[in-house]
Amino acid sequence: MIEAVRVKKLQQILQEKGDAPFLLTDLANIFYFTGFTGSAGFLLVLPDGRPVFLCDGRYTTQANGELKIDTEIVEYDAQAFQKIADIIYSHGYHSAYFETSLSYQSYRSLQEKDLELLPAPAWVVEMRMIKSNLEIELIHKALQLSEKALRGIRSLIQPGVTEKDLAIELDYQIMKSGCESVAFPTIVASGERSVLPHAQPTNASIPTGSWVVIDWGARYHGYCGDITRTVPVGSGGDGWFKENIRLVQEAQRLAQEAIRDGVRAVDVDRVARDFLIQCGIGQYFTHGLGHGVGIEIHEAPRLGSTSETVLRQGMVITVEPGIYLPGRGGIRLENMVVVEKDSCRILNSLPVILE
Repeated sequence: MIEAVRVKKLQQILQEKGDAPFLLTDLANIFYFTGFTGSAGFLLVLPDGRPVFLCDGRYTTQANGELKIDTEIVEYDAQAFQKIADIIYSHGYHSAYFETSLSYQSYRSLQEKDLELLPAPAWVVEMRMIKSNLEIELIHKALQLSEKALRGIRSLIQPGVTEKDLAIELDYQIMKSGCESVAFPTIVASGERSVLPHAQPTNASIPTGSWVVIDWGARYHGYCGDITRTVPVGSGGDGWFKENIRLVQEAQRLAQEAIRDGVRAVDVDRVARDFLIQCGIGQYFTHGLGHGVGIEIHEAPRLGSTSETVLRQGMVITVEPGIYLPGRGGIRLENMVVVEKDSCRILNSLPVILE
């Protein structure tokens, strides 16, 4: 199982860097190392020996069925942190690494047990940035099902349909496809509301002669798809729209051509940003170029004007330039790509510009 390999790698890091256990509380990270999909639990990874998974009685049966690693399952009641401390002490340790997801109250509860708590470096973040072949396959499948869902409602993108109705139908198609859920709340924003990058769907009707920004994705076997298309409605948008969607598409193409192993994320962002600046619309590109996608919809690395991360083969990232002009509207186009040695592989099959 790949999860066991991941645990072994983390244990090697602990042996080399700190020789202390690592208490994992971030549920995405717990899923990464164990396959557990519940909404509460702790994973204690020791530098050597079997990890310990702790949960309350609601999740014991689920944990027994889902955990993909050789681990001891410990059930706790109200004294979760006493159990954690007792286990750490029983293995001869007096300190433990913790994640930023650990709440302050939980942090204090562990401190009261006389444990030394050490903020964990970005070991797990760095591990998760590089996707295995299986992870890439699952992400690709999530994206394929996302695209299939939009094809299923393409005929509904018409003047007079409300944003909310369109979002509901799209979510239904995603769920119908065999995915476990949507990867994030679907964004549908039409007309002047398309200027809002994270607009939530409303009861507003899509106006004729305008366009609609749709940002959506499916979750498949724990992994996310993420895609945005800006779709003309009715007469296909006005002259401003037709000119600028082509410029956003070109910015995306140039950025994708710049992606390869060893390139800094900030330099890829700069390629798209400089092009839009040269076109006189760079000031309306108000967010980073993209982000990693995997178990979570937003993961490391980030592609932005301050990101110094060096892209590595096996990373899965979005490329999503956009412009947002108040009083006019917004345009965003988003693809998902895999970083390869000398280029990137585009995972999308849906055309970037939908007529």
